[in-house]
Order: sequence, then structure tokens, then C-alpha cells
Amino acid sequence: RESPSLKIAREAQKRWPDVSVEVCEPYAEMPEFTNVAVAELVANNDVIVMLTGHKDFKAITPDMLKNKTVIDTCGYFSVN
Repeated sequence: RESPSLKIAREAQKRWPDVSVEVCEPYAEMPEFTNVAVAELVANNDVIVMLTGHKDFKAITPDMLKNKTVIDTCGYFSVN
């Protein structure tokens, strides 16, 4: 099964070839992308797009997301 996040990453790379697309997808093979650790990905990027709610992402704290643009498609950072 191919991850929908892979399709989105490929499309982003195609539409914006001058933008670096990095991924953190612990449960899918993404051979055309470097699979980056969660903390490294958040630290090194200005825009974070959450496409899945993997338990690995619980390591992301609100402080890590300060001054970042976050697109959370799965409600991972929703406040209840």
C-alpha cells in the first residue's frame, strides 16, 4: 500500500521544484526522499505539514513549532 503522504510529497516536489521537500514517514518507504527524523525535520523547516498522526510525532512540542507555519490535516495538534 502506498502512503497518501508520498503522493502529496511527490506533487509538492513537482509543483515547486525550487523548494526542498523533506519527509518524516516512519512506516512507508519513500525512496526518492530522505526520511528525516522528527526533531530534525521540525528544526530545519519553516513549514510543517502534518498528513498523518503517527505516534512518533508526539515528540513534537508546541515550543518546537514556534515561528513555524503548521498545516495540520489530521487534527493532530487540536486543542480539546
